[in-house]
Amino acid sequence: MMDLLKPITQLKAFTDLKTRVESKECCAVFGVDRQKPYFIAELVQQTQRRYFIVTPDDNTAKTVNDILNACAVNSKLFPSKDYNFRNIESVSRFDENARLDTISHIRKKDFSAIVIPAPALCALVMSSEDFREKQFYNGDTVDFESFIKIMPEYGYEFYSTVEGPGQYSVRGGIVDVFPPGEKYPYRVEFFGDEIDSISLFDVATQRRTEPMDAITIPPAKEYDSQVSERLIQALQQFPDNSYAAQDLELVQNGILPKHDRYLPLYYQKEACILDYMTSEDTLVFFDSRACIENIAGRTALLAQDIGQLVDEGYPFIDRRYYFDLKYLLSYTSSAILFETFPCSLPEFRPKQLIEVQIFPTSVSTMFALKEEIADLLKTGYTVTVLANGPEHEKNLRQEFGMHPGLSVCSGALPYGFLLPQVKAALYTYSKSAAKKRTYKSRYDRGERIKSFADLEIGDYVVHRNYGIAVYDGIHKVDSQGIVNDYIRLKFAGTDVLYVPCSQLDQISKYISGSSSDMHVKLNRLGGTDWFKTKQKVRSSVRDLAKKLIALYGARLQIQGHAFSPDTEWQKDFEAHFEYEETEDQLRSIEEIKHDMEQATPMDRLLCGDVGFGKTEVAIRAIFKCVMDGLQVAVLAPTTILAFQHYQTMIGRFGEYPVRVELLSRFRTAKQQKEILEKLKQGKIDVIVGTHRLVQKDVVFKKLGLIIIDEEQRFGVAHKEFLKESAKTADVLTLSATPIPRTLNMSMSGIRDISMLSEAPHNRLPVVTYVAEYDLGLILDAIRREVSRGGQCFYLHNRVDSIYKTADLLRQKTGYRIQVAHGKMSQEELSEIWNDLIQGEIDVLVCTTIIETGVDVPNCNTLIIEDADRLGLAQLHQIRGRVGRSTKRAYAYFTFRKGKTLSPEAYKRLMTIKEFTEFGSGLKIAMRDLEIRGAGDILGAEQSGHMAQIGYDLYCKLVKREISEAMGKPLEEDRECAVELGVSAYIPSEYIKDAKTRIEMYKAISSIESQEDYSDVLDELIDRFSTPPSPVMSLLDIAEIRMTAAKCGVGKIEQKEHSAIIYFENQPSWDVIAAISAEYRRKLLFSAEEKPYFTLKTENIVVELKQFLNKFRKIMDTDDK
Repeated sequence: MMDLLKPITQLKAFTDLKTRVESKECCAVFGVDRQKPYFIAELVQQTQRRYFIVTPDDNTAKTVNDILNACAVNSKLFPSKDYNFRNIESVSRFDENARLDTISHIRKKDFSAIVIPAPALCALVMSSEDFREKQFYNGDTVDFESFIKIMPEYGYEFYSTVEGPGQYSVRGGIVDVFPPGEKYPYRVEFFGDEIDSISLFDVATQRRTEPMDAITIPPAKEYDSQVSERLIQALQQFPDNSYAAQDLELVQNGILPKHDRYLPLYYQKEACILDYMTSEDTLVFFDSRACIENIAGRTALLAQDIGQLVDEGYPFIDRRYYFDLKYLLSYTSSAILFETFPCSLPEFRPKQLIEVQIFPTSVSTMFALKEEIADLLKTGYTVTVLANGPEHEKNLRQEFGMHPGLSVCSGALPYGFLLPQVKAALYTYSKSAAKKRTYKSRYDRGERIKSFADLEIGDYVVHRNYGIAVYDGIHKVDSQGIVNDYIRLKFAGTDVLYVPCSQLDQISKYISGSSSDMHVKLNRLGGTDWFKTKQKVRSSVRDLAKKLIALYGARLQIQGHAFSPDTEWQKDFEAHFEYEETEDQLRSIEEIKHDMEQATPMDRLLCGDVGFGKTEVAIRAIFKCVMDGLQVAVLAPTTILAFQHYQTMIGRFGEYPVRVELLSRFRTAKQQKEILEKLKQGKIDVIVGTHRLVQKDVVFKKLGLIIIDEEQRFGVAHKEFLKESAKTADVLTLSATPIPRTLNMSMSGIRDISMLSEAPHNRLPVVTYVAEYDLGLILDAIRREVSRGGQCFYLHNRVDSIYKTADLLRQKTGYRIQVAHGKMSQEELSEIWNDLIQGEIDVLVCTTIIETGVDVPNCNTLIIEDADRLGLAQLHQIRGRVGRSTKRAYAYFTFRKGKTLSPEAYKRLMTIKEFTEFGSGLKIAMRDLEIRGAGDILGAEQSGHMAQIGYDLYCKLVKREISEAMGKPLEEDRECAVELGVSAYIPSEYIKDAKTRIEMYKAISSIESQEDYSDVLDELIDRFSTPPSPVMSLLDIAEIRMTAAKCGVGKIEQKEHSAIIYFENQPSWDVIAAISAEYRRKLLFSAEEKPYFTLKTENIVVELKQFLNKFRKIMDTDDK
């Protein structure tokens, strides 16, 4: 990658710059725009110095950091600190983790560049003396208790299962810890006081992945362990202040306030990030004028905020809270200044002004690019073209042909340049230097097991054989010295069932498919209701399966248009996409293109969370259709959404000859008439519209593709009319409602489904606050957003008082405030969304209607009243409405002042605060989010059936009936009850956390093969060390159940020194004779109504396993 930038080093300006850097003299470089990071990348190579780079804001800092890393520079980002002086419960910590990680790298001199947004210079940081790290190696002798004490001292929080940075857990002699900045957490296993092993592990599976030689434990929070003592001492100086008294009580109880009113006390020594610079480091400013303005603006705002709060009576410490411009300028005597345009720099007084002649290059259409490059080659230029990947590189080589002055290669530099002085030019197709991140899917064998770990006492569950009940916890039962754990289930009336934990596979958490489980009917034990309900649902599902298969078969009979393979224009158009595609997008695009190239009409559903890139996938399908000379109809549910799609397509198709029109009430009657005439004549390629598109006067010349956005929001009649009018057209349906993966698998082959479950790469996580409702906090948040040119969503979910809330905010801020709620007409809402998109509304006070609103990238602050009343999925979905641009977004989840949150509500809010990555709905509430779509896909009747028997059981029935209807019947589930006189349970000393114990019980009871057995045993050893005897017995019984069920055994029980093995059906006499010959007098067969063997044993578990394995072998031989 660095060879691409070599022409920059041949400039005289670069030589002058390098000289000034090495002599540590201040200089200013004029004329360089977005290519500034390229100069730094070359300076890193040629000077062997390290660089602290200051940019105007966080967005620019992130972009610069991405580019430097793409140029193979070891660059780290030091994000800004968001000061918050008002009371909050909690705030997401990803920026704090990043700052701590960066300081750790600075201290170890493990960096070439540090990129710092100007506001971050103002913040207080831990000094080098306060920043303590500890390193441990394999084989070190360390006192185990002392090792554990380090964690809370360094700011790590205890969790039963480590899932995020700053967390640790202890299980026996195993310590899991997730240091900030690390990609994966560490597992440290002790043998006494010796470190026996250190390894990384995967958060999703909790299994070790890679052995390590050492672990470095840095601080997990930006303060030291003595902060509590300093706070208590300082707060006692405010005896009459109620705010100070509240905080003093918290600190005395071991809880540090989450606000920043006492920030100076968090550090023993005052320090700024620039204090970490050494004589080997160079300070660089990109656009110093903007940096200075932003520093001045930040310090003025902080001073104003502190002054206002002091007037309101809040206590502050008489010490510095931030560094002002005058203080920061004292570090700049040898700074290097990169300016886009010439300007005066009185604060810096550079020794030399260096001017660079560098011009940007851009890639437009292939025709224009070829002409431009040909002209440059004629005048002796060396030209390099960067492709998006190997396939694109190959296409470009074919397009350009061979020339000694031209080279084509793959790369990820976002900006090209032209250097007249050295006659060199770089063109690039890449628009981003950000590295691709992939999100590991958790839809694996462990996912159902994991979902069970969320079970709380009082939750509804479904027992496969007895119906819906209430979970009442784990209960240990000691029967004559034999100890086992049981799950207690409460059924209707006073009915109670104790289920051995070894049979947890028969129980699943009840999920209804609707947003509320308020009216769940419990079943009675011994009644016939549950059996009848299951039979009724099974019959209905069977009809559904037949219908689906009939539809699928009918579709295969129709001949449609088989689209041509991708043209060069298609490849060129796709290479112009502004962002890096996700793996899911690329896969979905390939699936859709493959369907389009078949003669059978496509009927594909594209599902993805809010903002996951469905529109771009659809646009590529549209372009493919237009390239074959066919028309496309795009149907949107609302006028404003149709308008947004229209604008997106106009911008995306750009200079390509694709004619796009909009048919909606935004067009006059005369315009609509003209559009319809052009459509009929084939003069329009793509028509975007609402329900207006499905009227009889809309006639196409040759319709090739129909795209329906949010299918569930259209009536059946509308969809059928459109499909009927173009039977041979391909149909692509977009849905923001994720489909249950299990249901998707069940229906595979019936309806084609593509899933987008990976977040875009260029989004910043949303900073999430959880706080008591405080009008001051809300007004500060709104003012901060509007002052940076943004807009806000304010969620007030009660229509009766929504206008009163809007009036209060209008009165307090003077901003443009509008109201939106579900009782408004479609026309009113469209007007409001349009005004919001046009920037004519500062704050939209609304209900949860914004869940299904349109994309407003400029709305980047979200405030939710009574957030504790909303479900986890809803909170995630609504938060997805902000953070849809490259700007930092903020979410404030508030609850009523003085209200004591229920444990469930508190857990929901803390969970969503913790998982702030965009698209983390895949990690938090995966089930909750998915279920919303189940009813929509299957219709109201099926949604009702799902509510009757629960989601998990419903999915099993769908899978079974569809398999049977397709002629691929599944084996019936066989179960075997095992009752042996051995203690088989998981002791609380082995796994302390009750939820984790249930998780492992579920894993053990779900063992279906020898591979599963080994996998679960490995997981137990990996996560919790060697299992004690009762756990091994539990595993053995699971293995016995598994093998016995495959042998047709229905029940095994122990009577004194014998095992009684009951069969569902009598085995053949040949099998009985063969197994009896193996055991002689130890085995007796009884041909009763329920036939059984009596096996005399001394070691019942071992001998039962041997017997069943022999029986299985004989049975398999007999079958052959």
